[in-house]
Amino acid sequence: MFIPFVKLHAHQNDFILVEHSSISAEFTKDQIIHLCHPKRGIGADGVLIVKKDASNAFSMQIFNSDGNEADMCGNALFCILRWIQEKDPHITVVTIQSKYQKHCCSILKDGYLISLHTSKIKIISDDIELFSKKVTAYQINSGVDHLVIFVNDLNTKGLMDEARRIRHLKIFSPTGVNVNFVKLFTSFEMEIRTFEKGCEYETNACGTGALACAAVSRELKKVFDPITVIFRSKEKVQISRSEQKLDEFTVLGNAYISFVGSVEIKSMEKVGTK
Repeated sequence: MFIPFVKLHAHQNDFILVEHSSISAEFTKDQIIHLCHPKRGIGADGVLIVKKDASNAFSMQIFNSDGNEADMCGNALFCILRWIQEKDPHITVVTIQSKYQKHCCSILKDGYLISLHTSKIKIISDDIELFSKKVTAYQINSGVDHLVIFVNDLNTKGLMDEARRIRHLKIFSPTGVNVNFVKLFTSFEMEIRTFEKGCEYETNACGTGALACAAVSRELKKVFDPITVIFRSKEKVQISRSEQKLDEFTVLGNAYISFVGSVEIKSMEKVGTK
């Protein structure tokens, strides 16, 4: 059975999008791992299953490249909006239901605007070490759990090795945490690097990571709206807090279609993980 797909990326965070109506059964964990593998499969950071629920209303499931389902992904929302725009260029406002949240989204002339929510910030000052020195870290949920650590140099050797270690600390068990390092440039601009659990590597961009870093920095009065966040890919998003809801933010970003195709599930019946 051949299943049609669209390969997209938002800020070089890439996904395989499949319409729910085109599959007769859920993908297995091994099949998702296979699809995301850059050599054996299509190659991606995750797989998106999108369902049209009503007029201008959609829902999504997202699976990380390790085969496990994720709660949310900001860049995935941008990719879905690009896909919707391709299908119907007249649509300008949609809602997308992720696992636990409903997101109000707008399709603009120069990009896409999505709404995301955050939790309260938890300060962790005694349990995190970076290169054997204690640092203050900030934990926040921006759709998924993130840890934010401020650094002076994002190019320090071994930084992602430290992120991988921190991601697995017992205080974040059993689900773990995404680890973000932030370098502030001005009161309106920052650059980040993010190690994503579920992918288990540094991704080129992370939308919820950008929001986590912006929200923490804003709360600490280190930055002010609108906040520009630069990713590892050197692409950017712009973030502002809602005037009506203190836990709601809007994120302006973009997404692109890389290619379209179809994949035969039968060819994935026997897949390995090596």
